[in-house]
Amino acid sequence: MNAAEQRSMAPEFAANYRVDLRNRTLGTRHRLVWAAPRARAGLMRQARDPDAQAALDMWLAHAWPFIVRRLDAPAESADASVIAIGLPLPPSRGKRRLPFILPRADIGRHAPPPALGEIARALPPAWQRPLASLDEAALRVGVRFRVFGSAAWQALTGLDYLQADSDLDLVLRPIDGAEIAAATEILERWEAAEGRRADVEIVFPREDAVAWREWTNRDASVLLVKNPERVALVRRAELVARLATSAATA
Repeated sequence: MNAAEQRSMAPEFAANYRVDLRNRTLGTRHRLVWAAPRARAGLMRQARDPDAQAALDMWLAHAWPFIVRRLDAPAESADASVIAIGLPLPPSRGKRRLPFILPRADIGRHAPPPALGEIARALPPAWQRPLASLDEAALRVGVRFRVFGSAAWQALTGLDYLQADSDLDLVLRPIDGAEIAAATEILERWEAAEGRRADVEIVFPREDAVAWREWTNRDASVLLVKNPERVALVRRAELVARLATSAATA
């Protein structure tokens, strides 16, 4: 597949990925949000310079998704009628992260981050094989990764986000500790075999996300967690207990 063919896959992939899910999942980090056409004027007013305006204009013209981001200021979190979203630009545009506030009434669609297998099929050949092999190994033992970051944005837009040394950003929502252990074994083997690096967020109940590499440090009894509203320190034992409770009531 050449570059032009790969780029031609992006609009179809993005269009097919527009799915509606229940609103209770809308505020989770890394979730994709498509703005309704009526949101254009309000978003454009928030673009503070000509480069940002041009980037946003391109984004809206292609109907590409935004991403849910963590609330940055008390004023943002005080208004339940809006959601904080971001627009991450590729290296050719300075890798800027443009923040916006979108009224919930102006959300057209929203979806979780794409599954690893979906992303693998929409990327250039140099990335297809290693990502497909990771996905196959994971699915064999019931581990399901989703993708955010450069790989996801390149698949969704066709723009050049990935570089030769790019990390693969993944999200894991485990059902129990055994799934985390299985994912760890798979990821360590994959990194050794492919010479690539995976950055993984493990998302626990209550939307607290922990970096996989921090989780595997068994000496750390207190861990840094991120959720849609805050960054905090949480005891490992509490996260384990939440996971066990969630699995028992599932």
